[in-house]
Amino acid sequence: MAHLAARVGLNDIERRVIALSLAGVAPEALPAQLGVDPSLAAAALRVACVRLEIDSVSDVWRLVARELGRS
Repeated sequence: MAHLAARVGLNDIERRVIALSLAGVAPEALPAQLGVDPSLAAAALRVACVRLEIDSVSDVWRLVARELGRS
């Protein structure tokens, strides 16, 4: 995931919001986990999905599998 995040230019909070989401943290719990305002967590999630060209965080598994196939 780190290689993929670096390739598409995710910043720290975007990487963390994706990682926490993949770990099963509910969207409403992200602000507390990240220690940020709810609007910032929501924006980071939206931006990360746009940069990764996915519709939802669940699509990240598909991207990771594709990246692993390239290695």
